[in-house]
Amino acid sequence: MVWQALKYVSYCATLTKSEIAEIYQRFLPDGNAQERISDFYDGKDYESIRLNPVEGDQRVILVAANFRKEVTSTVLWLRNYHGVDITCIKVTPYKDGEKVYLDVEQIIPMQDIGDYQIRLTAKKQEETVSTKEEATRNKVRYAFWERALPVLRAKTGIFMNVSPSNDQWISGASGYGGVTCCC
Repeated sequence: MVWQALKYVSYCATLTKSEIAEIYQRFLPDGNAQERISDFYDGKDYESIRLNPVEGDQRVILVAANFRKEVTSTVLWLRNYHGVDITCIKVTPYKDGEKVYLDVEQIIPMQDIGDYQIRLTAKKQEETVSTKEEATRNKVRYAFWERALPVLRAKTGIFMNVSPSNDQWISGASGYGGVTCCC
């Protein structure tokens, strides 16, 4: 179920506004898809409506009578570690005479902790970006010291036993007790 939903989401992510209107039109028995879309957006002019923007993330809602643990663990992994906006809603039908009732329960994210999970996911994404930026900084520093040290050694005679590092500074012995040179 999760794989099928993700396939649909990835397919829909590439749809243009005109393609969405064309698909919608095929399923309308009567009426105009563009007018219906405009009505859905409170009468906003169809041309000014942005459907499926590139910078907008897709949203997945799974609805079922029950969710197997493989599904819920996959959904939690996608939400918590990859920032996918995916929700699981459990529905249970009840019959009372001729009337049918549905009990609808959002199980992921749990209603009470939904905001917490959203904030936690945002924090994890921020930390991931920060970690990647730090790794990039370290590579740049290492490359800098790889190039700078041979020049410093040739010009000063200092830093002979110093290896390149990803630190923002290096120090080398001057040859005189207690006197070091830091760059």
